[in-house]
Amino acid sequence: QASGSDLKELLPGVLKLLAHHDLVVKKFVYGFLASYANKNPDVALLSVNTLSQECSDSNPMVRGLALKTLCSMNHESFAEYGLRAVSQGLNDKSAYVRRIAVTCCGRFYHQKIDLYNDGGLINQLYGMLRDSDSIVIVNAVMILEGILREEGGIVINTKIAHHLLNKLDQFSSWGLSYIFMILKKYTAKSEDEVFDVINILDKYLTHNNASVSCECLQLFLHFIKEMPNLRPEVFRRSFESISRILNHGNSELVFILLQFIDKFSEDFIHVSLLQSHHQLLYCKKNEPVYLKMMKLHLLPMAASSQNVLEIIEEVSLLGKSSDKQVSQCAVKSIKELMSIEPSCVGVAIRKLKLLLETSEHHVFSSVLQVFQTLDLQDNESVSDIMSTIHTKFHLLKEENGQLAFLTILSCNSQHIANGAYILEEFLDLYEESYSDIVKCYVLSTCVKLFFSHPASTQSILGRLLEVFSHDANVAVRDQALFHYSVLSQGVSVAREILV
Repeated sequence: QASGSDLKELLPGVLKLLAHHDLVVKKFVYGFLASYANKNPDVALLSVNTLSQECSDSNPMVRGLALKTLCSMNHESFAEYGLRAVSQGLNDKSAYVRRIAVTCCGRFYHQKIDLYNDGGLINQLYGMLRDSDSIVIVNAVMILEGILREEGGIVINTKIAHHLLNKLDQFSSWGLSYIFMILKKYTAKSEDEVFDVINILDKYLTHNNASVSCECLQLFLHFIKEMPNLRPEVFRRSFESISRILNHGNSELVFILLQFIDKFSEDFIHVSLLQSHHQLLYCKKNEPVYLKMMKLHLLPMAASSQNVLEIIEEVSLLGKSSDKQVSQCAVKSIKELMSIEPSCVGVAIRKLKLLLETSEHHVFSSVLQVFQTLDLQDNESVSDIMSTIHTKFHLLKEENGQLAFLTILSCNSQHIANGAYILEEFLDLYEESYSDIVKCYVLSTCVKLFFSHPASTQSILGRLLEVFSHDANVAVRDQALFHYSVLSQGVSVAREILV
């Protein structure tokens, strides 16, 4: 297809070039034929004899291309010819042709051609695991895993497992990763066998390819699951490779590695690897948002009594970020650090107070959501926080921020002498725009303030009960009527019920 045009009418003319001696022309013709054979199978059928002959050509490149094309013609008419060529290709003297023949078996499977019932081809593929070429072996494992997926995939017995283990040095990085994943199907028969296997695997724990190192670690854990005392040392060994890539890898690779660390975070924390290498999790200026968020998620796990203040200092800088997601993650991390290391609570609260001075509404809202979860016993802290909020009401644009402000005001009403006036200013500013849930919070907050400061709050409460008892929303209306009926029983009775 070119520029959206269907070129199937050119197929007869293109087929005349099928026997051309120039390899570039031949590759183009093969590609064209594979694309349009299913649209014009009768014409494409004319090419089968030529392709079958070229599967026996003296040039292995031609043999491989012909085999690939014959198996790519996605039509049942060509299946028999393709299968015959594949059987021949699996025994070809060229590794290139054998690689293609193995992958072509997978093509037949994906075309849903029922050619595997007699088991002959499956047995041939199992035989290819003994091939001298490492890529043929990996391809055979991969194709068998796909073909036999409904039966649980490829069967890994002791002979196959040890054969693959002895071939590890010959595999590419991709091949190693895949073979390690497949070897998790195998369970060692004895403790001696476990040690034989992990001795072979040991050097791959520090492989310079992250995928190989991580897959090897997981394979290690599979084999030593009955020996938990070995886990710490295995994680220490593997972290050498992981830390190197965290320092110098690209953003996408680092993100995948951090996800891997998150998966096994308890083990990494247990051996103090995150705590002693916490600086690897510090965010860099030009890193993408998704990577910064992942690092901020992991940083609290890396905290210890020795480094927590340094981490809070680093994280609080990101709390001012203009990116909403990064800022929210940073503030959330500060909150988690406070729960993990209680010794840092005072410093963390001071940093959060500084973040309240922001001019970014998303930062302001995020910090308030943290403060609403804290038990602010210090009257001075409550007064400072409320004073700052009071001067920055214009930043309370988000519903979550408004709810957090009302929760703080409600829970600390006894410490805020001018609480009624603060609430009144909030109402004047947002009365026309706040949601139904904010209305419910406003009402319950006003009632709490009334119990602490009845004189200054009475008129506001009366106005709210009047307005909300006629609100269009059923929940708001019911809550207003409920509060009115309880308050009608007297202040002392209402306090016992509502506080």
